[in-house]
Amino acid sequence: MDSPLDINRSDLDVFKGKHRQIYAPDEYSLLTQKVETILCMNQEIIRLCIEHHEEPNLSVYQLRLQSNLTYLATIADISLMKPGEVRE
Repeated sequence: MDSPLDINRSDLDVFKGKHRQIYAPDEYSLLTQKVETILCMNQEIIRLCIEHHEEPNLSVYQLRLQSNLTYLATIADISLMKPGEVRE
């Protein structure tokens, strides 16, 4: 089962310039809400890591933070692509 915060192909397509105009505003808004949720989640994960920096089980939170940052970086990179541009 996919988590609501998992990246999927439709998320990427929404941010590609060539597809942006064919998506309903609701779909774009949903992705924007997802990004905002992930940013809030990251803030909370960082706070927990700072407060509990001596606990041995922080790796779970660190992995989730890394995953979230990778997702956000991917969305940011795709949003900067020009229509028809292919990155390798």
